Amino acid sequence: MKLELNAKIIQIVILIVLLALFVGSGITGYFIYGDYNVKQVENLTNQLKSLQIDYDSVKLNYNNCTANLINANTANDNLIALNQNLTLQNSACQSNLSSAEIKISELQITINKSQDDYNALASNSASRICCIIKNNYNPNIKYYSIENNTIVCSDTSGIEFSC
Repeated sequence: MKLELNAKIIQIVILIVLLALFVGSGITGYFIYGDYNVKQVENLTNQLKSLQIDYDSVKLNYNNCTANLINANTANDNLIALNQNLTLQNSACQSNLSSAEIKISELQITINKSQDDYNALASNSASRICCIIKNNYNPNIKYYSIENNTIVCSDTSGIEFSC
């Protein structure tokens, strides 16, 4: 019985040694693999943080660009509206200018006619007045001029007249 007990003890010891070898190497591998996983997780976590920072920066730039684009479109719309307004005002000014040019031309014709009428009236009036003065007071008078809307009869200079 002692031999059987010793044989069983030896079998148990061998079994424990074999288990220790297989399980021990597995536990060691687990610790090494677990260590590797922890470092890999830390690296991935750091990469994720870096990517998150990059993403936030790109997102901020995107939002800024979108806001700038909206502002540029608004400014462009305002410029288009201003351009249309200026085009309308320019057309109105061109029309007013054309009307003014026609009116100026008509007034110039009226002024020229009035000036001709004035000159004819002045000439006729001056001739009559200076003829009266020549015939009654000074026979040497042969000229007249109009100075400050006054008829001046002269024997030396001016516009020659006949009675």
